[in-house]
Amino acid sequence: MLAAGLAEALAAIHDAGLVHRDLKPANVLITDDGPRIIDFGIARSDTTDITLTTLGGILGTPGYMSPEQATGEVIGPASDVFSLGAVLYYAATGRGPFGQGTVPALLYQVVHDDPDLTPVPDALRPALTACFHKEPERRPNAANLLTLLENLEASEAELPQALRDAPRAQALMWWQQPTVTEPWSAPLPPAQPVHIAPPGEKPAWSSVGDTESDPVAPAFATGAQDVEECRAEQREAERGPAPGPRVDAVVVGDVVEHTRFGIGTVLEVQGTGRTAVAVVSFGARRNTVRLLIRQAPMRKVEA
Repeated sequence: MLAAGLAEALAAIHDAGLVHRDLKPANVLITDDGPRIIDFGIARSDTTDITLTTLGGILGTPGYMSPEQATGEVIGPASDVFSLGAVLYYAATGRGPFGQGTVPALLYQVVHDDPDLTPVPDALRPALTACFHKEPERRPNAANLLTLLENLEASEAELPQALRDAPRAQALMWWQQPTVTEPWSAPLPPAQPVHIAPPGEKPAWSSVGDTESDPVAPAFATGAQDVEECRAEQREAERGPAPGPRVDAVVVGDVVEHTRFGIGTVLEVQGTGRTAVAVVSFGARRNTVRLLIRQAPMRKVEA
């Protein structure tokens, strides 16, 4: 109804000898008795030479101009037919046939590009295709376009009421298309045979069935000192008792006899427990040596 009403109004304008030159959605009013075309501010008689510019200014709306209007050529009623196709495209899709952009970009698309008619309903597509011809002489006049649109409405009226009232399927825009995700999974590695080393033989490689236990760590280690004492106990258990005399603890001033360095005096004791270290001065030259108390082969000398 909207398309036929606009075509009828445009035919009446052309019958009056006028060319609107600025047909766009903002210049269409929807009333109770049908659509109305308004704003004849730049309309001219179709018997005069009508061009695009006046003192360098653009007359018209770039996204709804005809190619001949965009290039500054003489225009006639066929230019309004092109603009009517752009208005109907907007009514069917909610956007202009040439999108949005700067004025030079829109004018270039109007002159060189064809609008995408995919979102337009199939029944309206032949009429818009005829309106969007780049050559003015190939476009139908408003009266012929009205006949084409009336035939379209008559064919729809022959459909059952249920089909006429059914919602029309609209093509999805590119951002509305569902995203198809292909299922993908990484291939599993080939199964490896389980190797068990014979008793007493150290395998060249290990597998799930041939693992070594981790070193024993202290169950309640509270710091580096506890960890070091645990490791010292493990080393002592692996090596066995050290040869020679041993002492468990010394204090500053004690005199000790070492199996290698001889007799010396304890100058300082650092740390506690199995990791305690004694700083001992040996001999007449007073050579200072740091010794791990519990592992050093030495004994106390009674005064």
